[in-house]
Amino acid sequence: MTNKAIDVKNLYFSYNGSSVLEDINLVVDSGSYIAILGPNGGGKTTLLKIILSILRPQKGIVKVLDSNPQEKRHCIGYVPQNLDVKRDFPVTVFEMVLAGFTTGKSLGFIYTKNEKKKALQVLETVGVAHLEEKKMGELSGGERQRVYLARALVSNPEILLLDEPTSNIDPYGAFCFLKFLETLRENKTILVVTHDLSIMATQITSLACLNKKLLYNDQPVLTQEMLTLLYGYHDESTCAIGRYAIEEAAHLKEFREKTFDKHFSI
Repeated sequence: MTNKAIDVKNLYFSYNGSSVLEDINLVVDSGSYIAILGPNGGGKTTLLKIILSILRPQKGIVKVLDSNPQEKRHCIGYVPQNLDVKRDFPVTVFEMVLAGFTTGKSLGFIYTKNEKKKALQVLETVGVAHLEEKKMGELSGGERQRVYLARALVSNPEILLLDEPTSNIDPYGAFCFLKFLETLRENKTILVVTHDLSIMATQITSLACLNKKLLYNDQPVLTQEMLTLLYGYHDESTCAIGRYAIEEAAHLKEFREKTFDKHFSI
């Protein structure tokens, strides 16, 4: 592995003149497990699409493993947002995972014995081997995401990108999924974009916040500046809860001055 898995410098991107990403700088070291937090519409998916070479930056430089992203697309495993799947969707779990191989597609969806064996092994790894013959439309949200993860892992990528992987999953299932990602850190670089703050309870190595602009912390800690970028400035004097807290603090101060300080002052 090269030392830098992903290197983004001075990146700008807009849709129809509307700015989405502004002067984005981010270095993701090989072997790291980084979370990028951000609100809907903050540019998270756009950034992933640029790293995946689906979109091209309008300004700035993006490198994947020290090369043009398009040249290293085969080194990236991608887990999309959990999309709704109709119950009669004909693709089985096993077929979905096999789709993660590029060779079978070029051969008219004919896969080798070793590829089929690998697909079964990866299903076992992510804990859904028992669903091998099930149709994708019959699975729960959490089960589908594990299948998508298996599809991303089957070609043994160096980098794993996940886009809102816990959307449409119940809180317990979402936390279990994020905790499972920790087990993949040994030989992969993992980047998860999400608005789910529960990822802070997992063993991420670093953290970024993205809302058109990006702030990075090499420690898995949210700073006040990051919170302001995500949610805006919080003025306690204009917030109902904040005003209550201020008033209560004033009442306590007055009570203390009239009682404790009066009777126990030296």
